[in-house]
Amino acid sequence: MTDEPIPAALFVDFDNVFGSLHRLNPDAADAFATRPEEWLR
Repeated sequence: MTDEPIPAALFVDFDNVFGSLHRLNPDAADAFATRPEEWLR
């Protein structure tokens, strides 16, 4: 096993995730929409 990065892709159904998250927590939905790199960490 190596420590080299493995190429990958992440597909997100943005409309459904954002809509559901917005109903629960509008601030979290805003963060999801404007700062996606934080959600990937």
